[in-house]
Amino acid sequence: MNGNQASTASVQSSGGSVVDGPSASTITSHSSNGGARTTSSEDDSASQSNGETQLLEQMQQLSIRQDTTIQSNQPSLPELHAYCQSESLTEHGLRERLSRLNLRVEDSTYDILLFDVCANECVTYEIVQCVIEHVPGAASVKTTGGRTPLHVVCSNKNVTRDIFRCVYVGNPHALQTHDDLGNNTLDYVYCNRRVDDTVVVEIMILFFEEGPNLRSVAIMMIRCGYKFRSPEFCCMLIQALLLLESNWHEVESRPILFDVLLLPDVFNDSVALAVLKMLLEKYPDMLRDFRWNGQSVLHDAALKHLPRAVQVCRSIIRAFPELVLELDEST
Repeated sequence: MNGNQASTASVQSSGGSVVDGPSASTITSHSSNGGARTTSSEDDSASQSNGETQLLEQMQQLSIRQDTTIQSNQPSLPELHAYCQSESLTEHGLRERLSRLNLRVEDSTYDILLFDVCANECVTYEIVQCVIEHVPGAASVKTTGGRTPLHVVCSNKNVTRDIFRCVYVGNPHALQTHDDLGNNTLDYVYCNRRVDDTVVVEIMILFFEEGPNLRSVAIMMIRCGYKFRSPEFCCMLIQALLLLESNWHEVESRPILFDVLLLPDVFNDSVALAVLKMLLEKYPDMLRDFRWNGQSVLHDAALKHLPRAVQVCRSIIRAFPELVLELDEST
């Protein structure tokens, strides 16, 4: 390229016109056509054109190499997929990789990453939040089996209330979404025996705070808790619900505790009495002090014409004989 520029300079004046005469170093070439003359300016013009073409090609090659370098710094989807499934997954590593990725909000290709981290036992609140920040619509996607990321994270042994809430906030509708087998997210939580009962209760309470039809759902969840987990868990959930109940149930509605112990369509007699026995062992003060419209558990049981009501009264009186003489507000 420099040689071409030097040649051009030697045959052009400052005004750019071709200079004639011997001082211009005119070159005569005898050819087979009878001695046609070719000047150096014509040769230099062709040489300049070739030089410009080479320059353009070099610039294009440089641009391609730059683009390739930029693209090579961006992690591919298979690489991210593998990393999100690996035991080396960390918030810092994931954030660093995603920061090098040019994602569009509508790009659903990377939604699978949220499924990956929700299934990974290395999952943390920060990791889930990182994916949702970079792929905002990921929480709303379903698998071919109808599962959402919330279903998946509920199956993870390291799920926590905060992780559950993070995924839930990304897609509140997932709370009531059923997979193709008819299971909702709480079914996954209940059947996940690897999660501590305390964590499951915390998730249940979050569900009751956020979900619709709280009282009917609470009764159903108490029944499921007894069936799928344990009587101990059932009592733990009842105790937690009683702490919340005054904030959201209607004044005219019967308390959950009364229904659990005395409504036959909630539990049969043997289960209800087993729950009562465990409540007396674990939460005696709660049973003794609980009041609804001025009535204790003993008052409510004494009003019921059920075979189990007699046994409930006996158990309560044996534990708290002082309640026998207590008057309700209506007396």
